Amino acid sequence: MDHNSTAFSIEYAFKDYDIDNSGFLAQTELVDLLFDCGVEADVEDWVAGLDTNEDGQFSFQEFKKIYNKLMKEQKGTI
Repeated sequence: MDHNSTAFSIEYAFKDYDIDNSGFLAQTELVDLLFDCGVEADVEDWVAGLDTNEDGQFSFQEFKKIYNKLMKEQKGTI
């Protein structure tokens, strides 16, 4: 998968889980996304620690950082 299709996939996932179309993922929406992706750890605490501006919601930029962190960690476990 090239960089452009990965970026499109990330944007599509963000929009798909942005249930209220606010342009942000609420913490509950992000937790749902992570569970659907197979993340089973204490995601509520983990996600709260990634809310960089502590507003309880995640912009697309914050989401990309979370996605990239997950991909980096996943590569480390293979």
